[in-house]
Amino acid sequence: MVDEFKVNAKSVAHLGIAKLLQIAQLPSDVDRSDFVSETHTIPSTGATKTVDEMTVRELREVKSALKAEREAREKAEAD
Repeated sequence: MVDEFKVNAKSVAHLGIAKLLQIAQLPSDVDRSDFVSETHTIPSTGATKTVDEMTVRELREVKSALKAEREAREKAEAD
């Protein structure tokens, strides 16, 4: 699984299995290393956090928002 992330195992080992599973489910075109190190806005609160600081629920929210953005972009390109 760590090979799939293309990151150093030490940089994600502390995240826990639930977060790692969420990260593993990101679309293949998302750079997981960048995703883990960047800050993201939590849709329900507007707070900006890194994956390290997020709860699993917040990480799911961010993933859902990314999916919605991608779908909207693809729909706009198709129209």
